[in-house]
Amino acid sequence: MDDHSTLEFAETAGPVGGSQEWKQPLFIVIVTVLVIFFALELLLHAKYTSVTIDEQVHILAGYRYWECGDYGINPEHPPLLKLVATWPIRSLHLTEAYWPCGTRMTGNSEQYSEGARFLVNNGIDRLVVSTRMAAASFSILLLLFVIMSAYEMFGPREALVAACLLILEPSLIAHGSLVTTDMAITASFFAAVYALYRYVKKPTGIRVFVLGLAVGVMLASKHSAVVGIGLLLLLLIADLVITHPKPIPPARANGAQTLRVLGACGIVGVIALLVLWCTYRFRFDPLPWPVKPETPEWRAVHSTRFPVIAAALEGTITLNERIHLLPEAYVRGLVHVAEQNGQETHIFGKIYPRGRWFYFPIALSVKSSVPLLVLLFLALFTTTLYNNRRREMLFVLFPSLGFLAASMTSGLNIGVRHILPIYPFLILVAAAAGVTWARRNSAYLAGLVILLVFGAVDAVRLFPSYIAFGNEFWGGTNKTYRVLGDSNVDWGQSLKLTKGYIDRLGIHNCWIVTDNLSIAAATLPCRRMPGPFGAIMAYDLIESAPSQIDGAVFLSASALPPELSDAYEPIFQATPQAVIGGSIFVYEGRFDVPLAASFTHTLRASQFLGRADYKEAISEGRQAIVLAPDDPKARLMLGLAYAHDQDTADAVDQLQRALRLCGLDPIRFRRTREEVEEGIRSLAIIQPDQ
Repeated sequence: MDDHSTLEFAETAGPVGGSQEWKQPLFIVIVTVLVIFFALELLLHAKYTSVTIDEQVHILAGYRYWECGDYGINPEHPPLLKLVATWPIRSLHLTEAYWPCGTRMTGNSEQYSEGARFLVNNGIDRLVVSTRMAAASFSILLLLFVIMSAYEMFGPREALVAACLLILEPSLIAHGSLVTTDMAITASFFAAVYALYRYVKKPTGIRVFVLGLAVGVMLASKHSAVVGIGLLLLLLIADLVITHPKPIPPARANGAQTLRVLGACGIVGVIALLVLWCTYRFRFDPLPWPVKPETPEWRAVHSTRFPVIAAALEGTITLNERIHLLPEAYVRGLVHVAEQNGQETHIFGKIYPRGRWFYFPIALSVKSSVPLLVLLFLALFTTTLYNNRRREMLFVLFPSLGFLAASMTSGLNIGVRHILPIYPFLILVAAAAGVTWARRNSAYLAGLVILLVFGAVDAVRLFPSYIAFGNEFWGGTNKTYRVLGDSNVDWGQSLKLTKGYIDRLGIHNCWIVTDNLSIAAATLPCRRMPGPFGAIMAYDLIESAPSQIDGAVFLSASALPPELSDAYEPIFQATPQAVIGGSIFVYEGRFDVPLAASFTHTLRASQFLGRADYKEAISEGRQAIVLAPDDPKARLMLGLAYAHDQDTADAVDQLQRALRLCGLDPIRFRRTREEVEEGIRSLAIIQPDQ
């Protein structure tokens, strides 16, 4: 804040004005208690939950950024969060991945497996807890920004209610201490909007500078900041058109104002770019050494849903290589994000081949707390807010609804975490509405208190199962998997809770089905079977499974229908003995799982292919087909193994069989069919028209 901020902070405390009681130390004491409580929540969540899948990559990447400026690893996310998170471990001498730091661009699947190896070899908790708490600094800053903005926009009571809603919101607690980019973009986007609000109220040089810093931090936090910049520009225009308090000035004055705004935008842009370049050490090349990596294929943008965006990106790449406006690693990340916007969508127990517009509204309704949803509903009828606080409501509604609309068209439907940036704005609206109604009579005040108490009890009761949270309107946390999947339910976070369950019951014979195979191997005494993405996360050879297993089976929600529904159907058709953290289902008994056993051989064949051991890949592929002759993935792996081993006839036979099997269920096997067709093209086994 600038020199006038303290006075202005008190003078603009909401539509009813802040009473003297709130200008005394009591307000600061309450805020301090709330901040400490939130920090404690984040610390406990960091300690009692297992490392999630994406964190493994980010921690290794951040460590390498500090070590040698190796931006060739994990360029799909900007470096700021990873640099901040790994600050506590930057000086440790740790066992690293098998390739020397900064020598090559790192493949997507490779960075996951090596991230897991990095953590296991150096002590999982030793690295994870400290990096999580460093990452949580963004969450603490977000809380402070929400309090400051609510105070300035609406008043002190609204600020305290907003703070309570934020620290009790399960999704914000869940992601608030993770080494992922979601809370970093949430905090920085909110800070940028708040900085713009303060600028339009009173344009000063210091406020332009602060706005530039906020936008730069936003750019360096996540690539969805591109959406944020567009929303900031539109918000600035909307404020000038809709809420400007002065009458329309004469043409000369209007022109001067326009030039002043354009000049401010230019300064903000320069400062933001400097902040972004700073996080890349002011270096254009991803790798620190003079030799530029020869990977021209990344410049072609293929699978984005919008051809116009693909063409714009390719033009940006060409221009950027001439003028070096942005670091190359940053542009590579933009390409990666664009190519992710066509993934399958898992919702209501079905898999859709592309994104669905209703995904994020449904996710928001499932993953938001009851107090927040109730107060947002009340906000629809709180007309005094829209009449008396036009500018403030514009600055909280426009960014949140705009970001939600952009997310609904993105096609990347894999978690509510991708719309976390709208939460602080919704919390402001909810708090303002709740306090407005509470001022009317004591019954509304009692209702607001009951909602906050309900939220507090719910947050304590849920601990530490916040990632899988689903509200009571949808059946609670243990039923979230029926509606949503992916990082909404199981992101690998419940392995510590599973270990506690095993220890309490003295279980010795057990199996765990999970994507987080390498971390499970270091955490649990169970044999392991892969979830749908298990092969990507494992750095060791996946162990083969028998066609019949017995004992306790811990089944990840990621392996429930519609993912791998055939493979583990004999297990999930039984009645679970317990549900751990809303994400791990516990079964007991003897189960025939030939398709799951075949899946392990298929993944082993894939791993042997990656090691160029084609004979072993063929052997594993044959075993997979014996167990599951109608599985197209097994046929695909065997066909690829034959092709690499120069057995063209058998390769063509297996790949054509795989194509025919994909036709049995085109939606379910769409990804497999694309893999088969790509395998045929890349290996030139048969002509594409065949």
